[in-house]
Amino acid sequence: MSNKYTIVLDIGARYGIHPSWKKIESNLDFKFLLFEPDPSEYKRLKKKYINKKNLNIFNIALGDKVQKNKLYISQHKALSSIYTRKNNNPLLKNSKNNKVIKSITIEVETLDKFCEKKKIKPHFLKLDVEGYEYNILKGGKKSLNNLIGIRSEVSFEKIFNSKDEGDFSQIHELLLKNDFILLNLDYNGQGFHFSKFVSQNQKYGILQTTDAVWIKNPNKIDLYYNSEESLLRISLFLFLNNAPDLAIYFLNIFSKKKKKKLYKNKLFLEVVKHCATHFQSLKHSPGINQKEIKKIFKKFFGINYPENEKFNESIFYNP
Repeated sequence: MSNKYTIVLDIGARYGIHPSWKKIESNLDFKFLLFEPDPSEYKRLKKKYINKKNLNIFNIALGDKVQKNKLYISQHKALSSIYTRKNNNPLLKNSKNNKVIKSITIEVETLDKFCEKKKIKPHFLKLDVEGYEYNILKGGKKSLNNLIGIRSEVSFEKIFNSKDEGDFSQIHELLLKNDFILLNLDYNGQGFHFSKFVSQNQKYGILQTTDAVWIKNPNKIDLYYNSEESLLRISLFLFLNNAPDLAIYFLNIFSKKKKKKLYKNKLFLEVVKHCATHFQSLKHSPGINQKEIKKIFKKFFGINYPENEKFNESIFYNP
């Protein structure tokens, strides 16, 4: 697979590609590789994405070693896992969602062996495999050298019946050793509640699971972000993961490095679109100088910033 493509691995792809990537799933300069071990869901996804030429689906699981394993299918299919689940929450003890309705035997590959076999060096990784995330990362030591952004579901307590389950602290420690930094947690203050007498308009409960996002150390530009493409890739990832300030930091570095016109480059155009959208969201913010935005946008991309009407009427910026 050519290096011109941005490669995204989505491991645990039930229901489809992760929402954070949906805005660009039709960009043909991106290759999305989805992994779903449940055969029935795999078939459904194949049908769903039959016309997506830049998206491939694999009916395998990933882990820390090549083996066959059991996948326990729950009543609520999204809770299916290689592990069986504890009942840590009193409100869920009698829930039918957790009930295992069957188990199937699945093939498990390692991330490194898969990438080696396919001759790919992925840039981004998403994990949502119900407690098996740590095992996948342990099987991807070489791949971690190439990755620049990771999103993973994490738990803050042991919620499965296995000593091999990895929690947030183990995953975070492993990624720190590979020079990743924690970017953010997708937590809105609404955790696992222990009483039904709560409002959706307030914070409640215990933080048990959420998504966490990491990027390679942004202070080591020459090591991890030493090309125009890598700077554009990480900028886009940051716009998509609620870190526009860091995206703009990287685009400032990009503007000093760029040596060629990229107006036909689909990755470049995707970043232009997301940056303009972010700047548009600031137009009524106090203290934001529109003249400065125009100047910065021109510096970053070599094109004029689309002001309000042009932005709203543009099929490119506002399809």
